[in-house]
Amino acid sequence: MTKQRINYLDVAKGIGILLMIFGHIDRGGIIQTWIYSFHMPLFFIVSGIISYKKISETTVLKNDIVKKIKGLLYPYFMFSLLTMIYVFLVGLVLNHNVLQALSQVKECFFETIMFFGYGNLWFIPCFFLSGVVFRFLCGLK
Repeated sequence: MTKQRINYLDVAKGIGILLMIFGHIDRGGIIQTWIYSFHMPLFFIVSGIISYKKISETTVLKNDIVKKIKGLLYPYFMFSLLTMIYVFLVGLVLNHNVLQALSQVKECFFETIMFFGYGNLWFIPCFFLSGVVFRFLCGLK
């Protein structure tokens, strides 16, 4: 069995994952506030570094964006659709009111199409858009 060198980016991702877990455990405490001040930017920065290393000068922007659409936006919209179904069913069961349940689905729908992301899905369109902007800022075409 060969020893593999642990990359500093792998370590940073691991630390970010652990901090995310601890941040979700400490609900509303000072540790959560401290962790939330940097753990998502850490993921975005590490992802940008990895993306930059993977992208060559010959990578076509259109192909990269299509890949990001398939890998990020398609799952984003599918999870959002599942979330809307869940929100509707839970709203219907808890409130026994179709109009109120539909109102919650409408809110979820608009947050989804405006790329705000409903609930915890906010990071997916943010990740997509930051990747596209990164390409332009680096001058990669």
